[in-house]
Amino acid sequence: MKTIHVFHRHFNPDTTGKGIAIIAKILGHTLRILSQKAKPPEWDESLAKENLLWFNGETKPLDDYSLEQKQAILAAIMPAPKVKNQSRLKTRRRQLKAKIKKAMEVERQKGHEDAAELLRELWTTSDNCPIPAGKVAQLDMKTLARHQQKMGTVRKFVDVHNKLTGARPNQNATYLQEGIIKIPHRWNVDNKTITPQDWLDFTEKFLTHYFPTYPIHAMAVHADERLKNEETGTHCHYFLSGQDSVFGNWDLLKTQIEVVNQYVREQNKLRAEREEKEEELLPENCVLTQAQMVLHGERLQAMFRDFINEHLLHKRGFHAEIAPETERQSEEGKKMNRQVKMPKSKRSHNYATRKCELEEKRLEKLKMATKEAASKLAELETANEQLAREYAGKQELSAQLDHDIAKKKEEVADQEQAIKTLDFEYCRLSTMKSKLKGELRELLGEMIREAYIGVAYQQRGLVHQAKDYFQRLAEQLDSELSLDLQPVVHSIIHAVGDEPCDTSPEDCDVGYD
Repeated sequence: MKTIHVFHRHFNPDTTGKGIAIIAKILGHTLRILSQKAKPPEWDESLAKENLLWFNGETKPLDDYSLEQKQAILAAIMPAPKVKNQSRLKTRRRQLKAKIKKAMEVERQKGHEDAAELLRELWTTSDNCPIPAGKVAQLDMKTLARHQQKMGTVRKFVDVHNKLTGARPNQNATYLQEGIIKIPHRWNVDNKTITPQDWLDFTEKFLTHYFPTYPIHAMAVHADERLKNEETGTHCHYFLSGQDSVFGNWDLLKTQIEVVNQYVREQNKLRAEREEKEEELLPENCVLTQAQMVLHGERLQAMFRDFINEHLLHKRGFHAEIAPETERQSEEGKKMNRQVKMPKSKRSHNYATRKCELEEKRLEKLKMATKEAASKLAELETANEQLAREYAGKQELSAQLDHDIAKKKEEVADQEQAIKTLDFEYCRLSTMKSKLKGELRELLGEMIREAYIGVAYQQRGLVHQAKDYFQRLAEQLDSELSLDLQPVVHSIIHAVGDEPCDTSPEDCDVGYD
């Protein structure tokens, strides 16, 4: 089960001027009667259709009542107007009541039992119960000593008594008890889990179980003291009469102590079974010390907690626990207790302040989100700058690579051109090789013969013929050889040509066999 806390507070206004003003304000708030005074909103009117009102045993949506009907309900619950000369009338009633008692004793002594019994009924009638006229007529038909005088006293007593019947109680007596039962928002118990009707049914069961003789004036469930996006915070107000319907006594607080003492007796039986120390009962005369009042409040809360767990929460998967002492004694808790008698609009915890708190939280969340977004944006900007720098570096690197590629392409082109040149040289050298293998062999042979003849002319002193022959040989070589051997051959020829020649006069032809 999910453990939660339940808020249960009650307030016991009296009939002093201040008490009556408080009752009027509480009822006005409960019945949703708008005040003429400007003040912060206490509820969201757009959600008011979900409110329920129990009155005179009938449950209806609060919005179904007109303003006039709400005002009539308020007037029916408010204390009756103060009777004129009420104190003097009460004194007069006590005096006449004493005479009725004396008359009863006299009639009993004279043997007039019927008359004595009727007089006893008049004497024991509760101060808040009217005496019907038929009762006086019935007594008038009986035999009485000094009949006329006693009937005159009876009529005066009944007249005074009925004038005071229904009048407000003494100022120090509790006129009614206004209570509220609520599961705070933070426990996230929504209107579907515990409906407004569930709250009404439980509250009626609780009040009639422990205070059956004290009428319920009204109960109201409010589901409009929240934000539109919330489904929590629904709560029930109840107004329990301070007057016992059987005897007419205004003794709700006394009965409340008796009820709590009975609860303690039952708990003591369980403690005895567990061999635990039993708790002492509180005096039932309503005279409690401050410490006893605190203890009574704690026991009343425990009694309520056990009842709501059994009859409402456990079947829905929840378990209520009393708030820890640290929470109850916190400054916030004490502040709420001090403000319980104040109008809702003046309390620090109400619909308007909750709305402001939620708006402040929402604003704080927005601020935090904005701060986080700004931080994220700064990170993104830093990352973007880093990326820009990296991109610029990559662009620079790309440009360098493009340059290097272009340079390499040029080198490749040069290499290709060199390869083409080498191919051409290779072809040329191949051609030269062929010539050296074939034609060159013949050509060189012919050249050697021609060179021999030229050398022979020179040796014989035929210088002129030798030079002409060598010139022809060179021209032939130029025409026949397109090789790089030409410089070598010419060097050889010149070297031969520089040899000393034979100056013999003989004129002969030179040949080569």
